[in-house]
Amino acid sequence: MNDFLDSYKRLEKLCNEIYNQNNGVTQYISDMESKSGFNTMYIPGWDRDFRRLKEVRHIRNAMVHDVTDDGTDYSEDDVAFLQDFYQRIMDGSDPLAISGMYDQSIEMYSKPQSKGVRHGSVDIGRVHKPDPQYFDAPKKKKRKIAGLAGGIFGVIFFLSLLIFLLTLVLKKSGILF
Repeated sequence: MNDFLDSYKRLEKLCNEIYNQNNGVTQYISDMESKSGFNTMYIPGWDRDFRRLKEVRHIRNAMVHDVTDDGTDYSEDDVAFLQDFYQRIMDGSDPLAISGMYDQSIEMYSKPQSKGVRHGSVDIGRVHKPDPQYFDAPKKKKRKIAGLAGGIFGVIFFLSLLIFLLTLVLKKSGILF
């Protein structure tokens, strides 16, 4: 019982620090609920992690708050999940971190920026608005070109994200070093 509770407390403390409030695991689950949808289906293990977090929270609540022993059975897999999830948050490979990277990428490339876009502490520049004299094409042709460029970018972005996520999975499984 101590292994489970110790692992849960460790994860709870980390989440409390992230959210700067108590009940950090519950807040993490709430954030996952609010983000669940179309974009999360591209994040490996989203549904599994969401379900497992709710399960271990239920086990922890039953252990701490229930007088009876109903629902307090836990397995070594539960302890391993808590420890692994803690490490993934620390590594930035947890579902919300991956979702945030995906959301930032979409946001950054879907609308023009008038100021420099900052990623961490690195300024990755400004989106340059070219002089209109260089574009003599009719508006319809411009839209077709822009649509084609957007489609190509979307495919490249999706493939890059897929390769990134596949690399994470292969590193976690020990296949890729």
